[in-house]
Amino acid sequence: SKKFETTNTGVTVTGDILTKSSDGSILSLQTSETTVVDGDVLGSIKFSAPDEASGTDAILTGAEITAVAEGTFAADNNATELLFKVGASEAAATALTIASNKNATFAGDVIATDGSDTSTLSETGLTLSRSNSYIQSNADNSDTLNIGQSSVRWGHVKVDSATFRVLNGGTERMYIDSS
Repeated sequence: SKKFETTNTGVTVTGDILTKSSDGSILSLQTSETTVVDGDVLGSIKFSAPDEASGTDAILTGAEITAVAEGTFAADNNATELLFKVGASEAAATALTIASNKNATFAGDVIATDGSDTSTLSETGLTLSRSNSYIQSNADNSDTLNIGQSSVRWGHVKVDSATFRVLNGGTERMYIDSS
């Protein structure tokens, strides 16, 4: 079988690719577009198993990293975002976008853990937990911050337009009126 084949649509390499140089190898993916506009793909790396015998979802792209133009390129602009895509039972979809302004947008929950403590940022709020204690914003997007231990809430901090309240077990313990 051929290890290296050139076609009118590109090059197919069968087998591993190894590249070395004394100053570090560089893989350059470049577009040949002469006018790059918003949404143009500059380059992409796709991971798949096209020969997987199971077929269907198993042969779809499982993961992908894609560089996409965020606007029309100009002498003073090459704003680009990186899309990190993963699949579960479908073609890979964007899970993380890093924009040219360095902001990261996650498609799902953000979970940070060290094996015993976990912090989660999700559509229902932010939960910071450590050693069975937690701080959690209220799931109903209200003005309450819950502070607890284990699974029992033992305190609340509530802030509205002009007041700051600290509650314990539903009983107000401190009240500051800033009006």
